Amino acid sequence: NIRMVRDPYQAFTFPEATAKYLKLRVLSAWPSDCSQLATQIRLMGKLAPAATTSASQPAASPGEVNLLSAAQGGQLLGAPDPSWQSAVSGNDKDVAGFGCTSLPLEAVFAFKGGQAATFSRFEILIPYTGKFVKDFELLAADDSATGTYRSLGKFTTQNLLLAKTPYQSFAFPETTAKFLKLRILSAWPSDCTQSLTQIRLMGKPPT
Repeated sequence: NIRMVRDPYQAFTFPEATAKYLKLRVLSAWPSDCSQLATQIRLMGKLAPAATTSASQPAASPGEVNLLSAAQGGQLLGAPDPSWQSAVSGNDKDVAGFGCTSLPLEAVFAFKGGQAATFSRFEILIPYTGKFVKDFELLAADDSATGTYRSLGKFTTQNLLLAKTPYQSFAFPETTAKFLKLRILSAWPSDCTQSLTQIRLMGKPPT
């Protein structure tokens, strides 16, 4: 925690690594209060040939839409309270609040005309490091909104803004169903004032 006069950039070495991504995890700060700064950082190395890079966000398939959008006929059928409609408003600034004491919490959605839709990707907005959804489960049903659900998988968000793709994407085997259930299992951080941000279910609308 001093200025090195000849070279103010302090250097830290590690065994040579080849990777597509780097994560910096800040563990503590000088001094140990709550008003610190992250200064300029540099990672020195060699770029791989451009051909080895790939997009970090899957491209939308032809005819794929956000099935939860009201404009596409999406419907919120059940939720802890009416504010959860905000999570599918299409406005990135809208959020639905929830508390940790009652987790898990669930919301149920249906698609255009109450018909079955085909989908394979769920997206959730994480606009910055904050009190957002951490672990969640997706489930699908065919008989009714309160019927028999099958799990599509459990997923965990990264609690940081992915600058190029702020909507974090979670894929699962392509499924056709009439209802989707979102089950929130935990949140970042583990206190009791969290927010559900915008969510999207990408797939093919009912014909």
